Amino acid sequence: MSYDRFIKAVNFQPTDRVPANEWLDHPKFVHELTGIDPYENPREAVIKAIKLLDLDWYTGIPQKGKVNTKFQEGESKKDT
Repeated sequence: MSYDRFIKAVNFQPTDRVPANEWLDHPKFVHELTGIDPYENPREAVIKAIKLLDLDWYTGIPQKGKVNTKFQEGESKKDT
């Protein structure tokens, strides 16, 4: 993970590789990758995933205590 790589790219300076950014909006993937339940510890789970995926920047790190709705298997927002 390189903040410097991101800043260089934003300023149109050469970098060693294209900076990486991802949206981590898949709780099951984050849980399997990190071993941390993103519903119980969303901030810690996302920060660990960012480090494991070697992302250069990320927006929207969840605040501690802000938990999304956890649906049961096969349930959707429409069902609730």
